[in-house]
Amino acid sequence: MSRAPERVLPALLVLVALVAGWRTLASTRAVLGGARIGTLSADRQAAVREESKEQALIARLVRDDSTLAAIEKARIPGDPFRPRLVEGPSRPKPPPPEPVIVTPAVVLCAFDRERPEVVLRIGELTSGRLTLNQTWEGWTVALIDRSAVELTGYDRTVRIPVPNQM
Repeated sequence: MSRAPERVLPALLVLVALVAGWRTLASTRAVLGGARIGTLSADRQAAVREESKEQALIARLVRDDSTLAAIEKARIPGDPFRPRLVEGPSRPKPPPPEPVIVTPAVVLCAFDRERPEVVLRIGELTSGRLTLNQTWEGWTVALIDRSAVELTGYDRTVRIPVPNQM
């Protein structure tokens, strides 16, 4: 009797496997085969077709809407080497501020009839010895006299008195 359960158990397992396989095969054929439209009435067949068209349209609209939303969120910026021109209202640019023109001061004036010389200073900048018609920092020496030095530059002429004149 000990041998009978050993033979029944494998046979029972084979039988269960065959039944399960047959059920799986039957359900797979039913799913892949689809419903048979011929068994429905003509009105019901038309309703099913209309319903499937509406569902397909709704599914397509949802897909397109989500695609557009994703594209809008993940918009790739344009080519930085070919920027798009954006035309908007043009505003006139304000004129640039007038440059501050600093007049130099006379540090030293060596007056000699043959070769007069002058040394100028603007802030911390000091020129070397300048003679007539030499230019320094945009100023040109026009006249060197015992009492004053005349400079031209930046569309103006300036007469600067010589310090410590004797």
